[in-house]
Amino acid sequence: MKKDEIKQKRPFAPGIQWQLMLFIGGITLFTLLLVWGIITYALEPQYNRNIRAKLDSKAAAITALIDQSDAEISSRTYQGLYLNDEFWSGVSQTFRDKKINVDGNCVDFSDSTLRCLKAYESMYPCLLHESTGAFGGEFGYNLDTRIAIQLRQKLFQDGSLYQIVKIGSSMQMCVGRLSADGQYGVIVSASLAQITTAAEVLRAILGPVALILLVLDLLLAILFSRWFTNPIRKLSNGAQEIASGNYDVMAAVMIGGMTPPCAIALATMLFKKKFTKEEREAGPTNFIMGLAFITEGAIPFAASDPVHVLPACIVGSGVAGAMSMLFNCTLMAPHGGIFVFPVMGNPLFYLLALVVGTAISTVLLGVLKKNVEE
Repeated sequence: MKKDEIKQKRPFAPGIQWQLMLFIGGITLFTLLLVWGIITYALEPQYNRNIRAKLDSKAAAITALIDQSDAEISSRTYQGLYLNDEFWSGVSQTFRDKKINVDGNCVDFSDSTLRCLKAYESMYPCLLHESTGAFGGEFGYNLDTRIAIQLRQKLFQDGSLYQIVKIGSSMQMCVGRLSADGQYGVIVSASLAQITTAAEVLRAILGPVALILLVLDLLLAILFSRWFTNPIRKLSNGAQEIASGNYDVMAAVMIGGMTPPCAIALATMLFKKKFTKEEREAGPTNFIMGLAFITEGAIPFAASDPVHVLPACIVGSGVAGAMSMLFNCTLMAPHGGIFVFPVMGNPLFYLLALVVGTAISTVLLGVLKKNVEE
């Protein structure tokens, strides 16, 4: 009777197998939620900030041309609009020479009457001018659409402009500035459709990917838990050595996967001439992916230049893994990056190994990769 009472009073405690399954599943869900949050709340806003900065820079450069003109760039009389041909020829030449690169942009010039002086079109579709301009990088005239007039009015009222125009599935960012005398307005715009579509696609595939990862994690947890739950005293000496060695190997494997993304992220910041503009913008996100043991962030960089990227990453990962085993770092979880440091043996030395391996791969990337011509 006492035994039955003791059994009934014994609190429920999940076994190591269930603990490991819950832990790995939780880490996976946390990582996926982090990725979803980045896609939803960071990817698109950060992209918009970058595009806005570029458009604002172009608008400032164009208004500077207006401010530097010795003569009026246009005038209106009862007979109509007169344009300073010399000034507009200079602007056209500046665009063609790419001293101000407006490829893929729409540039709207207007005066205080809110009417169009000229409009430079180099994108399609153009929501601002309702696709009525010349799309081969040429100037159009009298493009006074409803949207254009509304944006000009806001520009002249507020002194500056930032607005995203959306019609159907198309989105266009518009950034505007006034000349120093406030008589002329310049609006530069660019399409945002691609990044929005990309974010929607990523969010759509995140669900199936999450399900697959959870299933794989649960299978791995079941397999690994067999090693952890069996009493050590029942194992042979050889099996005990294998079980001990697996912890060292697991730590080395994970640090080897964390090193390449971290090194690539650091290299894009230190050796900017070695990477394209798109790679430099995408590079810093590899810090997050690398620290979370998501090596896939390094794949696009390795695929674009395998001859130089792979050796640099392999050497750094090898050194980091060797140092991890030299310092007797251990890991009892198959995934998680820095999030599983609480269950790691010698975490400070593990972090040192990661820093050294990342530094070596970063330096090798700077040495081996050639400068990119853009």
